[in-house]
Amino acid sequence: MTLRKQRMLVLIGVFVAGGFFVWIGFSGWKIDALPAQYLGYIVLCIGIAGLLGANIWYGGPLDLRHDSKQGDRPQDPSGR
Repeated sequence: MTLRKQRMLVLIGVFVAGGFFVWIGFSGWKIDALPAQYLGYIVLCIGIAGLLGANIWYGGPLDLRHDSKQGDRPQDPSGR
């Protein structure tokens, strides 16, 4: 499966999950005293951000591959 197809399937899943939470929230469900539709709105906002190209996981700012390794740190000239 290509990365593009996988991304679209994940986005579809995010929108389905967000819509489900909004739907059950209007039915009166609560998640730890928070109406479920608020969680649904948050999930839908994440899906919209994904459609707009926000990338915080794979290749984005939270990707661990961009972090420097312990041995790659520059040495302090004072020897600390």
